[in-house]
Amino acid sequence: KASGVTVVSHAMRRDVAAMTDNQVDSQVLSMGVALRNVFTPPLPQDMRDRYRILFVGRLVEKKGVDVLLRALPIVRENFPAVLVTIIGDGPELSCLESLAQELGVVEVVEFTGRKPNAEIVDFYRSAGVFAMPSIIAADGDQEGLGLVAVEAMGCGCPVIASDLAAIQDVVSDGVTGILFRAGDHEALAAALLKLFDDQVLADSLAVSARQYVIDRYDWDIVAERYSQVLTMAANGDR
Repeated sequence: KASGVTVVSHAMRRDVAAMTDNQVDSQVLSMGVALRNVFTPPLPQDMRDRYRILFVGRLVEKKGVDVLLRALPIVRENFPAVLVTIIGDGPELSCLESLAQELGVVEVVEFTGRKPNAEIVDFYRSAGVFAMPSIIAADGDQEGLGLVAVEAMGCGCPVIASDLAAIQDVVSDGVTGILFRAGDHEALAAALLKLFDDQVLADSLAVSARQYVIDRYDWDIVAERYSQVLTMAANGDR
């Protein structure tokens, strides 16, 4: 009975079409990110920790943090200085801590717990790579979009993400980041090694990614699009 339906990704739009037998028109309108005054790149004099991998998100199955941990021993063979910072909390924390111990990487993995946005920005600005290893959980739960990737891109941090459909709205392989097969820790390790081995590529992806998200996800742009949709609905134009 809605005048209009908005969803945050093209993957979700396909879901709406399937649920409604194509009888409901939907538009892709994501949430926005403060890309011009909050999630911004570091100053030129501020150096990134090139071999630090950052994850931000709730510690639940669909986030795939275990995939990142399993990739770490492979990466360490080539880059012993690698470090991982995991920001977030959730029911998987104790299992992930045990997995890090089992894999022999506990000394290079930092679980920080939750952090406010004001602090997370500094992590985005200082990390060498942002990892988004999301999977489809056993109960079918998965990402609707993944704004953390947008935040990382806004801060000029190169992104590696799994190839789930919703994530591909943000991460275009070889253009705004690197995609790997969801759930495949060896593929994730290969992607990380590729970026660590090629700083020129990492820098190029970061520049392209920031421009891409500014053009699509900055709050001013998103708010204007929502204003148009709401006005049309109010006027009965849908």
